[in-house]
Amino acid sequence: MTHKHESLQITLDPWQTRRLKEWHGSIVRAHFDADCEPPECELWVSVIGPLRGAGMIATAKTGSLELGDVKVEFVETQLPKPARLEAAICTMRGNCPDQQDAMWIDGKVYQHPHCEPTTVSIGQDEALLVICDGVSPSPDAARASRFAAMAMADSVKKHPEWSFDGLASARHVRAAQQKLCERMQRGKLAYGASTTLVAAHIHGDRLAVLNCGDSRAYLLRHDGKIEHLSRDHTIKNRLLDSGEAQQGVEYASMYNAMSDCLVADPEDSDTFAIHRETTTLQPGDRLILCSDGVHDAVDESAWLAAMARQDMPLWMVRDTEQMVVEAGAPDNFSVVALLIGDAPNGNKEA
Repeated sequence: MTHKHESLQITLDPWQTRRLKEWHGSIVRAHFDADCEPPECELWVSVIGPLRGAGMIATAKTGSLELGDVKVEFVETQLPKPARLEAAICTMRGNCPDQQDAMWIDGKVYQHPHCEPTTVSIGQDEALLVICDGVSPSPDAARASRFAAMAMADSVKKHPEWSFDGLASARHVRAAQQKLCERMQRGKLAYGASTTLVAAHIHGDRLAVLNCGDSRAYLLRHDGKIEHLSRDHTIKNRLLDSGEAQQGVEYASMYNAMSDCLVADPEDSDTFAIHRETTTLQPGDRLILCSDGVHDAVDESAWLAAMARQDMPLWMVRDTEQMVVEAGAPDNFSVVALLIGDAPNGNKEA
């Protein structure tokens, strides 16, 4: 049965409309469930993933409409239930000659000049997310970040006995640094190659965040609270820890330089600092990992406030990309956003 276009009304924001128009002449599949109240609708645009519109009205189960320059076909179906762990990523080279950021997202490494905001497959009960940012003054920084991300994933997979309460530990990070040393020492010019690392390991409703350097992890709670789970390893923070510096006192910018990161130097295997934080997750919590190309480029408070207003990972990374680009994108940047859904049994945690 064919229905008039007036029976279907969809409002999309400018970003979604632009994405659809980029697929000029294509047919976009649209699924909706008219049994829901109000009816639910989802557009699917190739690798871009799902685009959910606001203010949707759907009274028919089949039909078609013209949306901009793109024909949209509706098919009768039930919308798939969202995965418990729903994630999206974005990375960009920015105004740098090379891409020195690398990401490991649940089984795959990403290191591209530009990966537009994209939804990614993620596990139902366990996931590992890693972002590494090669330190530009060091040699072969791009290869260091890529290999460190892969080495971290490999150590977590092969050595579950090193875990605490089923979650990754600092020993996994030190093992990744040792593998980095072994790999990079094959080339004399790569000695001293360096990278930051931030990793999030989720198992059930538990989360462990580990970091070394200044790549960060934030947790946006379902009740509006924002938690900074990582710790920047800077000279200033090291002096604060030792009591040689005081909170509230301004220090020269040189003290904001990194004090610790992963370095392809065997003698550094036991000396670099690792921060580890664990917490319990609740449905509706959102986790963000990013390199310093994000938090150094934007106003952190304004960015996190924008993130708190979003409840979809794809839109979170989309808005992050837009804010960094508007700020000039002075550095490589990468961001991963992950939404915690209902528990596997379909019941929300208390």
